[in-house]
Amino acid sequence: MIDTDPQAHTTQLLGLQPKASLYDLLVRNERLKNVVDMAPKQFYDPEKTSKGHVVVIRGNDETGLIPMKMNDPLLLRDRIEKVADIIDFVLIDTSPTPSLLSAVINIAADGVLYPTKCE
Repeated sequence: MIDTDPQAHTTQLLGLQPKASLYDLLVRNERLKNVVDMAPKQFYDPEKTSKGHVVVIRGNDETGLIPMKMNDPLLLRDRIEKVADIIDFVLIDTSPTPSLLSAVINIAADGVLYPTKCE
């Protein structure tokens, strides 16, 4: 799970405090192992039926600055591809409002889901 929302709601809902984040990975060139954390199972598997794990790259208030600080719009995609053989799938949680970061996310994604309200 990659939390690309500066408000870091996914990070918080999975019981993690904002610290080393996506900004550190893409702008400060931090190593992936230093920005990935395991989400506590009680936040996503209270029945303890899952055999897998949810790993998270956190969002924080610096996340919104990423497009203005990075030079390579393919960097997120490249970082995800480096772990493709050990990760089953990647979910990228975005801000509800489109931003400059949306282009970077769409380049990295194989597909996009847009939740909508049916009326």
